Amino acid sequence: CKFFIDIIETIAKQSFKVEANHDEPIFLGKHHPYEGDNAQYRLEVEKNLLSLMKTYQIRFPKPKSLSNDQALIIPLIQMGMFNINNDRDFNIHLYSNLPIESKLYLATSYFNMTKEYENEIIDNKRKDTEISLLTASPQANGFYGSRGISRFVPIGYSENEREFIDRAEKKCSNDKQIQMFEYFRSQWTYHAKGL
Repeated sequence: CKFFIDIIETIAKQSFKVEANHDEPIFLGKHHPYEGDNAQYRLEVEKNLLSLMKTYQIRFPKPKSLSNDQALIIPLIQMGMFNINNDRDFNIHLYSNLPIESKLYLATSYFNMTKEYENEIIDNKRKDTEISLLTASPQANGFYGSRGISRFVPIGYSENEREFIDRAEKKCSNDKQIQMFEYFRSQWTYHAKGL
């Protein structure tokens, strides 16, 4: 997607260039992030990213309606240090404004939902909404069977799931309101970034 290429190019213009014939990376932007004014650096990156995003919003306005055979794809960016939070804002809006009798399907390989998302989902006032969450089983987690401390990562995510389900069961009025599923296929891992 050209949008993401443009995002990368915008960030690259304000990043460090690493070259084999230089001992130190060369900073390409106006405001150095740690030898200069970090606040100015972050403001400059934010300004350039917002300008790029505005260009795309003008070039590709939101359609007034969609037919049943159309899909709307919305690229979302989350760069909190640059004050860009459309992924978070979109998800909070989605979770708190679900239509009547909605079905929401969410997938993530590493279940580490933020408290903000969790509260919106569990405290959802729409008791007629069905939410299905898909995540990796411990055996499908990329860290499963690894050496060292990382071998405990799948257990940590399973604990997150268990705590989430415990909280959900206390709040939800029926078994179908929030359901959790784990992906498992022998010798396979499950990778899906984000939530």
